[in-house]
Amino acid sequence: MRPVAAAFVRVRTAGAAALVCAAIASPACTDRRVPCRSSLDCEQGQHCFGGTCRGPCSSDQQCAPGERCVGNYCLAATDAARPDAVEPEGGGRDGAAEDAAAARCGDGIVNTGTGEQCDDSGESPVCHANCRIKVTALDNSGSHTCALRGDSVIKCFGNNSSGELGVGHRASQGDEPDEMGAMLVRVGRDSAGDANLTAQHVSVGSTHSCAILQSDQVLCWGDNVYGKLGLGDSIDRGDDPGELVGWTVSLGSSLTATQIACGATHTCALLVSRQDRLVKCWGNNDFGKLGLGISGSASHVGDGPDEMGDLLPAVDLGPGDVVAVASGGNNTCAVLYDQSVHRLKCWGENGSGQLGIGDALSRGDDPGEMGTALPNVNLGTSGEVAAVDVGVGHVCALLADQHVKCWGENGSGELGLGDKGDRGDQQGEMGNNLPRVALGTGALVSKVTAGSNHTCALLTTGLVKCWGNNSYGQLGLGVSGATSHRGDDAGEMGSSLPAVDLGTGRSAVDVWAGVHDTCAQLDDGSIKCWGLNSYGRLGLGDTSDRGGAPGEMGDALPAVDIGAEP
Repeated sequence: MRPVAAAFVRVRTAGAAALVCAAIASPACTDRRVPCRSSLDCEQGQHCFGGTCRGPCSSDQQCAPGERCVGNYCLAATDAARPDAVEPEGGGRDGAAEDAAAARCGDGIVNTGTGEQCDDSGESPVCHANCRIKVTALDNSGSHTCALRGDSVIKCFGNNSSGELGVGHRASQGDEPDEMGAMLVRVGRDSAGDANLTAQHVSVGSTHSCAILQSDQVLCWGDNVYGKLGLGDSIDRGDDPGELVGWTVSLGSSLTATQIACGATHTCALLVSRQDRLVKCWGNNDFGKLGLGISGSASHVGDGPDEMGDLLPAVDLGPGDVVAVASGGNNTCAVLYDQSVHRLKCWGENGSGQLGIGDALSRGDDPGEMGTALPNVNLGTSGEVAAVDVGVGHVCALLADQHVKCWGENGSGELGLGDKGDRGDQQGEMGNNLPRVALGTGALVSKVTAGSNHTCALLTTGLVKCWGNNSYGQLGLGVSGATSHRGDDAGEMGSSLPAVDLGTGRSAVDVWAGVHDTCAQLDDGSIKCWGLNSYGRLGLGDTSDRGGAPGEMGDALPAVDIGAEP
């Protein structure tokens, strides 16, 4: 198993999508059932699709929709048609296996020794002319966005009032012309020098950011109120030069971080030892979202000395291996693997039923509420969990049958049930009584992502559909305002819900819903973002919203440029 190098799992203020590969498809998962996040997570010759490592193919039927089997590897149809898709031994690229991992236009790794800008100076002219270093993961939350590129560099843009962009000052990036692409400063590079930070996973909170570095250590920066950076104080980091050098978060001896999950004001990490897979959380503990059985300002963790490292207790979730963690506004969820079943537990705030246990009482803020006393979320007889995403007031789960169920707050139709009634706060609303989200006849989902009060799904066909609040055009429908919300009235879901227009001939391979914005990675490797654009969080060099008026989506929506360093 190669080190995790990119994130199909994402976490932000509005939630965390966490895919569990063994629940979806293939025997190619690791023996610990850890989801793959990119092809670099998989064994040589495999690539990551839907959280699952897929091996070499012998026919098109073994590939995902829209892929073809070429040279024993599944390639996107657009790549399979390229004359250089399968090149002979000794060619400029590493062969079809690299094409499968890269998806299009190179593997995203710049060889600075030879000065190449893609993976091969012999790429086809069209591909080479449009080459950018690939974004392998992205996280959008609050009012800033961070992207992890294929060369393990993190670049962030948007609001920077607390140093959440990690560039040694507090000026926003991405809201003015000539601030993106090569001019966008990478995390750790500032007037004091270059920390040369390289990462394998990135997560964004409301006003802070965290990464798992290539060294497997955790580094956080930005606003540090409540100690959510985990440094034993409440001093911001990243807003002055040279502050991201020489320290990392202490999470305990013999523990390795495999996932980081930033909530609005707290942070959680999935940690692995030789014996265990466990979760530790720190920062604000209102509503018991750290899962410690206590609550209140005196129980915040990470803002004082002697609270981190081995002194930070793991969250007690009862029996089972934790395989994914997701942090939202004021609550946290974890997927557990126990007795050959993936099940879900959530804790913290529950005023809208977002914990999915049939009442509105918070959990984790009093003794005796965690461990075996914390109920599993009941998703019905066919409700084994494949993924979870936590919004500010609602939660969505991708089931193993590739359908979606959502519960919690529903004031804008973010549950996709054709009304505005909350679910999960009363008995009899969960389990088989909770309807699946209708996305069209035969529609299957490969990812669900919950924003502040909107939700998006990536269908296996490469279409993206979004529903819920559309005040800023975050649904990508070319209209905006309260009257354009979707999912809050009958007849708005299923086949009546239009797919997002991503451009002529384009489909999506990933999608992320932020607080009031949405981003998607397309099949050509590009990133497009739409919705609220305050502080330049869409990365388009201005502050104009996108997606809320005709003519703003499709080919008219520019791709985000997160190019190479100058």
